[in-house]
Amino acid sequence: MALSRKFMMDGEQVVTTTRTHVKVLFVPLVILLAVAFAGSFLAARAGGSGDGYVRWAVVAIAVVVVLWGSVLPFLRWLSWTYSLTTQRLVEQKGILTREGRVIPLSRINDVSYGPVADTRHRRARPQRGGRPRAARHPARRVLPPPGQRPRVRRAPGER
Repeated sequence: MALSRKFMMDGEQVVTTTRTHVKVLFVPLVILLAVAFAGSFLAARAGGSGDGYVRWAVVAIAVVVVLWGSVLPFLRWLSWTYSLTTQRLVEQKGILTREGRVIPLSRINDVSYGPVADTRHRRARPQRGGRPRAARHPARRVLPPPGQRPRVRRAPGER
């Protein structure tokens, strides 16, 4: 979901829109695979007992766990975007209701790179200035799309 035109100021253009790295979906994928394996195994083991209520109970529990542990985190990841415009950085999140945070580019004075694993993937965390270092608000880890990193490093007025 890119930044809507109705939320942009006059003359403002979107430079890039991105979201957090896809590696945050690793645990939901493991949950999905584990629940699918365990649920199908348990449903097969309970196959001949009773009127099938045990099998349906296993399937219902598996569906709830998959929805809570895999589908919901995927929807959160899908709906959480960062848009860099010519004038500001906009963070938007929310599945049913949208909320966000707007940081003018003039307030961003430091972009720090995290541990070696983060710099290997070229993720940067912009931080707002004007406060002591401990009180700054780092953004979630963001991976710029290929070819966008040099554009992000330039000053807002440069081409």
